Amino acid sequence: VLFGELFEILDEQADWTSIRLLETDYLGWIQNGQFQELNDLDRQHYLSGKPTIVGRAGGALFTDTTQFQLCHGTKLYLNTGNTVNLSPLTLTYQGSMNTFTREQFETEVVRLALSYQDVPYLWGGRSQWGIDCSGFSQLIYRCFDLSLPRDAYQQAEMGQI
Repeated sequence: VLFGELFEILDEQADWTSIRLLETDYLGWIQNGQFQELNDLDRQHYLSGKPTIVGRAGGALFTDTTQFQLCHGTKLYLNTGNTVNLSPLTLTYQGSMNTFTREQFETEVVRLALSYQDVPYLWGGRSQWGIDCSGFSQLIYRCFDLSLPRDAYQQAEMGQI
């Protein structure tokens, strides 16, 4: 789960919570204390911003006392002044923003993919801090506003011969 991704809680254990990502229906576990629950009003307020993908150089969200480092591919919903509303916090984004469009896919996909050449392999990873094969494909396509499922077998079914 990347920062700001919305999910449904399926089951709660002592240290871990079973979830389903809303964007991709992917199932997984997240450590308790690593997420903030939102009520319906707060979720609507968060989603009212403009969807923006963090650019290759990354970025950070700031409050007066806290900084959250964000990796490339993180989806944020930015409001006026590059702010993110996560009640009770309003965070300010500073960093790069993805500028690729679907129309640029054929000309830019290889360049973007090669920028991940030295990123370490991490099973289940979806970021520049560690990535696996299907996470890599999903992330690269996301930067061009193209949605892929999470697992490789699902991604293979998306192609055409």
